[in-house]
Amino acid sequence: MSVTLTCGGSRSKRDVSSQSKPRRKRQKQRTFVHLVPASTYSYDERDSTVLSWAVGRSQGAGFQVSGESITVVTEGSYFIYSQVLYKDPTRLMGHVITKRLKGAETKLMKCLKSMPSNVSGPLNTCYTAGIHFLESGSVLELSVPRRSAELLISAQATFMGIFSV
Repeated sequence: MSVTLTCGGSRSKRDVSSQSKPRRKRQKQRTFVHLVPASTYSYDERDSTVLSWAVGRSQGAGFQVSGESITVVTEGSYFIYSQVLYKDPTRLMGHVITKRLKGAETKLMKCLKSMPSNVSGPLNTCYTAGIHFLESGSVLELSVPRRSAELLISAQATFMGIFSV
């Protein structure tokens, strides 16, 4: 396809079919980390079960993952999400996302789920998500407030993640 442009002077024809598409503004890549479970550990004194994580996918250098926790390097607003698949016969199951910073501990999110009581192998997921402002040095941890909780620790069923917004 060719177009003839005339505007007072002589102009030549140009082929517009070979022109590249207009460039889009390059978007800033979001920093994120998606974690998958590596193992669980029960703390008798805290009556809780804590997950140890492995990095499933990540981008950027905004987080440090170490065993049971994620440390935020750069302060800002973050979308945090988590899901746990419970196979525990206990009537009510759930998990908590806790932030620790400078000795203070804050519960950011809780997820509670009633477990089915009329089945031989109870299974239920609990998903929660939210946006929180996190300071540099904030340490996040997911815990189940029950010692020796029975969890399914597969990457498709139990996970946690965070990304900048």
